[in-house]
Amino acid sequence: MIELSALGPVDIRKDGSPPTGRSLHRKNLALLAYLGRSPNRTRTRDHLVGVLWAEKEDQSARHSLRQAISDLKADLGDELFVTSSDAVTLTDAVEFDFEQFETLRATEHWAEASRLIRGEFMEGFSVAGASALEDWLSHERATWRRRSVETILSAAEERLTAGAVAAAADLASGAMAMDVHADAAVQMAMRCAAVEGNPAGALDLFERFVEKLSELNLEPNAVTRRLADSVQQERQWRIPRPVPEAPEPTRRTPLVGRSAELTAAMMRWSESLGTSVVNVLLVEGEQGTGKTRLAEEIAARSRLDGAQAAWIRSVESDRDADWSGIAGLFLGGLLDTPGLASADSENLAAVAAIVPELKERFTIRSGATPPPLDLAVPHVLRTASDEQPLVLVFDDAHYLDPHSLELIQALARDLKSCPVLIVLTMSPQHPRPEIEELRSRIGREIKGLSLHLGLFDDEAIRVLSAAFVSEYDGAQLDRLTRRIAVDSGRIPLLVVELLHAVTIGVDLDEATPDWPQPGRTLDQTAPGELPDAVIGAIRAAYWRAAENARKVLLVVAAVDGRVSRRRIREASGLSDPALDEALDWLEWERWLVSERRGYAYAARIVRDVIARDMLTAGQADRYRRTVAGAPES
Repeated sequence: MIELSALGPVDIRKDGSPPTGRSLHRKNLALLAYLGRSPNRTRTRDHLVGVLWAEKEDQSARHSLRQAISDLKADLGDELFVTSSDAVTLTDAVEFDFEQFETLRATEHWAEASRLIRGEFMEGFSVAGASALEDWLSHERATWRRRSVETILSAAEERLTAGAVAAAADLASGAMAMDVHADAAVQMAMRCAAVEGNPAGALDLFERFVEKLSELNLEPNAVTRRLADSVQQERQWRIPRPVPEAPEPTRRTPLVGRSAELTAAMMRWSESLGTSVVNVLLVEGEQGTGKTRLAEEIAARSRLDGAQAAWIRSVESDRDADWSGIAGLFLGGLLDTPGLASADSENLAAVAAIVPELKERFTIRSGATPPPLDLAVPHVLRTASDEQPLVLVFDDAHYLDPHSLELIQALARDLKSCPVLIVLTMSPQHPRPEIEELRSRIGREIKGLSLHLGLFDDEAIRVLSAAFVSEYDGAQLDRLTRRIAVDSGRIPLLVVELLHAVTIGVDLDEATPDWPQPGRTLDQTAPGELPDAVIGAIRAAYWRAAENARKVLLVVAAVDGRVSRRRIREASGLSDPALDEALDWLEWERWLVSERRGYAYAARIVRDVIARDMLTAGQADRYRRTVAGAPES
């Protein structure tokens, strides 16, 4: 059997091994490929001479053709050609990859066809002095480039539909490499990035594509531009859904076990939206009970109703930073509210004292003395809510500075007739008198309610178990549910960590101590007090992450708090594209939470395990010193 591969660098094999004779000469290979692409594999001798030996006299050129046929027969077999006085036919003794490729394409076996593509048609191949052959090669390369890109993208579409997003993204990258100016290729790559929860990466692909086209005075087509607009919308407000049957297990999960709390919260939101009244939600729970996850769901659903959601995630150091909570809220989404432009200059000037970015967005006239912030902020938000409903989320509100907490009470009082929902999440382990005062007013002069998130029951654990290991039958699912309930202490965070560990192959040890210890919470637990299965799950998930993602996790664990993107970049040494990809993935997988001011661990206990088990003292010290010396973003 003779096989010639031309969809990439030329490769010829006889019975699986490369021949060693004159069949490897360039014009001999060109003759085989050219006949393989000719109608009925046949050309006249005059035609072949004109393509391959046009530089020679007629008699000499015809001799060269006869010699090439003789050499090929000697190396590859006498059955290779059928010849006559005026024509040459290549027999079926030679199999070409491009013919197999076309057969697979015709039957829509896109994945199998795409695996035959190794590069350009006869990549890197040329014959000096054969201009007609070079013209043919140029035409063939354009033809096969187009067919290859179409086939790769069809295969990518199949993988994306099946949930194999990473595989689809790899195929899209291959299509983009083959044709850097193909709109369809960049569209597929952008779609893959967006589905994976990486809208920043999708938009970066679009921007680089625009730059490449501009070099040729071209522009993306309308479909590509509309896709970029849609991705931008995704980045602003929609949380991408998990993809079924993803090639890598994800730690992002559906919201389970909180249907009653979510229903109650959304009723309050509907009231604010329908009757233009402010509502306050206090979401309380121990560490790991899903307070942030519930707040995310509330914000996501409200955005679907046209709200502008602003989000701040506080850390312990914020308590000593006056007005950091209110400033962070503006940076976390309020700056993008169109209605801010209608606020008067005096009140905007007052807010700009703690949010300098306001001066970059709006023209603020100097004049009268700005009013105090407890009057200016409600005015600005009232004006903004006239144009668009607002959802204001203060995550880990127990770490807010006192001024911001007091101002939240002013907002609840002064925005009574505005479509605004204020959400505060907090831990009972960190009581704040300002929050308790706000709680005491809910149900009297302030509309709203308090929600307490407890541990998961068996049904919630079973539902999550089924989502992680869909191949389990009823009995297996029951056994897994019981085991996860024991090892996790029914704490939602640990339930997710353990189930993710199961999906990546971690074998949960049968010997498990009683957990948690009586009277203890996750806030009071050191890493060493966790069950071995939980620690093993966190370690396994860490090592499963890509190298760049692990670098980021170590930096943020060492600093123990919120870290700006620029400081992470300085400490990790990652390039901007690599860092953005790692940060987007870590946020999507719920390792980290982000806001305009930086990134922090979503779960304190996970940070503590990483800091204890994955960081040496020297590493931690180097990261802290680098971060301390890096300029802020």
